[in-house]
Amino acid sequence: MEYCSTKQISTFILALIGFSILVFFIEEYTEESEMHDEMEMKKAFYNNEHNKVTGLTGKVATEYPIEECWKHEPFEIVTQCAPCKEFEVKAIKAAHCQKTGYFDRVNCSKSSTTVLRPCPSPKESRRHEFYLFYAFNIILLIISYSVTVQRKSVLERSVYMRLPQHF
Repeated sequence: MEYCSTKQISTFILALIGFSILVFFIEEYTEESEMHDEMEMKKAFYNNEHNKVTGLTGKVATEYPIEECWKHEPFEIVTQCAPCKEFEVKAIKAAHCQKTGYFDRVNCSKSSTTVLRPCPSPKESRRHEFYLFYAFNIILLIISYSVTVQRKSVLERSVYMRLPQHF
């Protein structure tokens, strides 16, 4: 750090910020394309294997329960991670509320149905993110400490070597 100018340090910091933003966008793009490819594969499989038309109604019969249409069809989230009411959890014991106490209201495109699915509790995901942040900071602390100790020993050695030159 003693050998770098302010301009070099600010350029380095800006480059790091730019690289971080670039990595974020690449990760988002990759995730979306993977999900899109997976959905296309499911659609192709569904169209080839599961298109059985019933005789009377003319509707497409499916191999999966209609409550799980979001696993097999494109869908749109209408309500995201809403808390279940106490009545739903204790009295009705609704399947979408049993796991976490939160649910998503999902509109399946192909079957035109609205279903409820469980969603992870916001508290649980925040807890996981906190532990990840905590671990990252501990690793950063250990690395910073070791670099500081090493730099301090280099500086002390250089001062020690200069000392005989003054006498």
